[in-house]
Amino acid sequence: MTNTAIQNPTLRFKQPDGTNFPNWEEKKLGEVAEIVGGGTPDSTAHEYWNGNIIWYTPTEIKKKYLSNSTRSITALGLQKSSAKLLPVGTLLLSSRATIGDVSIAKKECSTNQGFQNLIVNQKNHNEYWYYWLLYNKRELIRRSSGSTFLEINKTEISKILTILPHLDEQKKIAGFLSCLDTKIELLQSKHTKMLAYKKGLIQGIFSQNIRFKDKEKNFPEWEEKKLGEVIQTKTFKSKSNNIVNNGNFCIIDMGAVSPCGKILHKKYTNLNEDILNIGDLVMPKDDIGDGSIIGKVAIIEKDNLYVCGDHIFKINSDTHSNYFIKYLINSNINNKKIRRICQGSPILGLSAVNLQNVKLYLSYNLDEQKKIADFLSIVDE
Repeated sequence: MTNTAIQNPTLRFKQPDGTNFPNWEEKKLGEVAEIVGGGTPDSTAHEYWNGNIIWYTPTEIKKKYLSNSTRSITALGLQKSSAKLLPVGTLLLSSRATIGDVSIAKKECSTNQGFQNLIVNQKNHNEYWYYWLLYNKRELIRRSSGSTFLEINKTEISKILTILPHLDEQKKIAGFLSCLDTKIELLQSKHTKMLAYKKGLIQGIFSQNIRFKDKEKNFPEWEEKKLGEVIQTKTFKSKSNNIVNNGNFCIIDMGAVSPCGKILHKKYTNLNEDILNIGDLVMPKDDIGDGSIIGKVAIIEKDNLYVCGDHIFKINSDTHSNYFIKYLINSNINNKKIRRICQGSPILGLSAVNLQNVKLYLSYNLDEQKKIADFLSIVDE
């Protein structure tokens, strides 16, 4: 939200009788809340610390509600510093270093000087203003200043213009957004559990503790092979100096493959050389800095949209399912083997020769490969 062209939003909630709430009013943020800073007691005075008063630093502002802090201060520490005792429901707003992070205090607390805390008045709903601050983080940063580090002060926050809904409409907006937060948290929890489930399945499959059957019979035992006996690798040289923003093809290059084996669109080119086709496998052969993607395999699932960059292997197999190869290489047990052969400092690199010499246990039965690949694809979905 900018502070020009103040107007009512197009999406509105209704009153219980179906009529509109009153029009929103233009107010300064200082009219909505009392803005209170924080402070730090003398760290050498032991009698100021480890008391019963919660005391936050900006690094602790990581979630919507806060109940406990890493450190605490005593009543004397509060009295002998510029820290203030803040009531339940205060919006704890970081005002320096990381500007604009915000949480709601679930208990009485205090903060250090890296905060400008908002005690919302009784005519307003604190949860609504929590979401407002999240949405307007850029405005807080824009108003910040400082040579050593950016900081926004109480005066700047106080004069920010807002448009103020009726209190009951504020509650409806906050309640709706809070329901969305809950839904997101549930989905994230489910996603985390599914990732752990998938990791366990892959570990079991590629360590051969979990086996598929051909009707009632077991498939043949897996064999240890060098990757070079199973796959062919090819490297390309992209014409990176000819990259244009309005090109038709996505370059699969270093950083375009995610740690979980998905393709991320990065940059585009109008060249159509070295086109990748559906089913082709690609593997980053260089490290982007954290080692999370080197040796990871992704599979092309859209035809004629991608070309290979110069930090990528193209991998194909005439004897094995490419989907099976993707899961085989990306399994934790096998990807660790590939990472161990990477060389270079500070940037790790992977050579085609070293890759081809890695030994893995794998199925040579196409029906078993298809069962494994289909099953893990369903888990991915």
